[in-house]
Parts: sequence; structure tokens; C-alpha cells
Amino acid sequence: MNTFFPNRDIVFQLGVSYTGSTDEIGFINADGSDLHYFQIPFKESVSIQTPVWTDDGGLLFFGAPNTVVTALIEKDYPLTLKLRNKWTYQPSLIHGTHEILLNSVLDEFTSAILREDYFSAEILETYPMDQSISRIYLGANNFVKQQLLYSQLIKEDNNIYRYELVILDTNTNQISILLSYSGIPQEVTRILNPAFSPSGEWIAYTSNDGIYLIRPDGSEIQRIVQMKNMRQFWTSAASWSPDGKSIVYHYCTKDGWDCEGDTERENNIIYRYDLETKEERVLVVGGVNPYWRWDTTE
Repeated sequence: MNTFFPNRDIVFQLGVSYTGSTDEIGFINADGSDLHYFQIPFKESVSIQTPVWTDDGGLLFFGAPNTVVTALIEKDYPLTLKLRNKWTYQPSLIHGTHEILLNSVLDEFTSAILREDYFSAEILETYPMDQSISRIYLGANNFVKQQLLYSQLIKEDNNIYRYELVILDTNTNQISILLSYSGIPQEVTRILNPAFSPSGEWIAYTSNDGIYLIRPDGSEIQRIVQMKNMRQFWTSAASWSPDGKSIVYHYCTKDGWDCEGDTERENNIIYRYDLETKEERVLVVGGVNPYWRWDTTE
């Protein structure tokens, strides 16, 4: 990859707080070698959150001056910062394209998922959600362009929450609900940040007690990573390796509710999990939201 940024496999976020601002990000190889901290050379203050490698070596992220936006830093020097005034929890890249998925709000009552060209900022498609949906969660990686993968939160009567794992076929507009859990907010089983594996054969998602895998037809659900506490400031999200054999993610190491408001870097650790050996190893102490690089350029 010919890029201005350090030539590493994984990029990750250093700042943990929404209100804290950092123009520094981290890079590391998948085997844990060559850790490098990198300061973005912009004159203005830039808060970099959930950095994402683009296929050609640029970076997408959200959180920028004065407002929360999606931004693009192209790979070549001098670096240029392109701001997109569209809010999202995390840019969800469709690999093999110049497209991302974003959370958005169409009006006071209707949310949507937008598919956008991240170079031109052109909206390629808008997928409005039902007005009963309170929140939409996108995962780190997307590989199956014709299938829109997300999870949704619905607030029902009597203080009941319902989480659903959803695939929308963009060719037929058919919706398939793979999983659905209901309960009071403190106890409901959550479904967050779903992401397709590179082959499209598996979906990884985050729940109350770890990271799970499920088939796109809703079968073979299994927990692969156990976590003692998922109520943390940044929710863990799995990012797949290009060969589909590993994932990277972070979680807070504190006990109980202490992680929910914790913004200390040293309490958040980035891990790699090997799906074949079932080995979990520490990559970085002090970082969140790792994202695996996909280089589709020559």
C-alpha cells in the first residue's frame, strides 16, 4: 500500500471520550508488532473517532471540529480533510467499492441508512426505517453489497426494549429478522454492531456478554469471545481480517458498571481472536475501535 500513513494492518482510536479531542491515532500489525502512534498534521483541532481504513489507503472517521460529522482523509500528502455533515456512530465501509453506510435522520420521526460515495459525498441510496425504530446499529465491515445488514432497537410499551438483527435485500426490499430479544432495559439481550465475514458465510455481532457468530439464515448461533462486562463507554465491535480467520475488537477490563462511564485509555484493551485456534491475544493496551486494513489496490 502506497500511503502517507504508517504501513500497518490495523488502525485504532486513542481518545475514549466523546467530548475529548485527539488528533492522534494508532497503528499496529496483526501480529502485535510495530506499534506506531501518529499525529494528523492539521492546523485545526480534529477529534478522530472510529478510524476506518479505505481500500486504497485513506482513512474515514467521525468526530471533527465543532460538530460530529463523517470525514475522509485521502492517502496522499499533503493531506486534505473532507467533512461530511452526516452523523453516524461509525462509518461502515462496503469493501471493494468507494461506498459507505451511514446512520442518518430524515425528519423528526424517521431515521434511515444512507449509502454514500465517500469521495463525492453523493447519496446513492436512502433506506428509510419504520418510525417505531429508535436506533440503528451498523457494523465495522460490509462485504455483501446486495444485503444491508444492521441491528435495530425498538422501544415498546411498558418500558420494554426489543433488539433485532436484520438483513434487508436491496434488490427485492425483503426484510429478514434473524434474531429478536425483548426485555426491560437493564436486562434485555442486546444485538449491536453486526458485520459480515468476508465470505458472507458468517455475521459477527456484540451482545451483553461477548461477541457472537450467526449464519445469515439465523442458524448456528455461538459465542466466540466471552466478555465480563459489556456496559462500557464504547461498545465493542468486531472487525474482520481479510481472510476471515480472525477478528479484532476492544473491551474494558474493569468490573461491574465502572466501565460504562470510564474514559481512561489504559482500561481499554485491543484484542485479536483467531477463529481456528480459538486463541485470544492482546495487541494494544490503551485503545478502542480497531479496524483491519483491506488493500484492494495493486
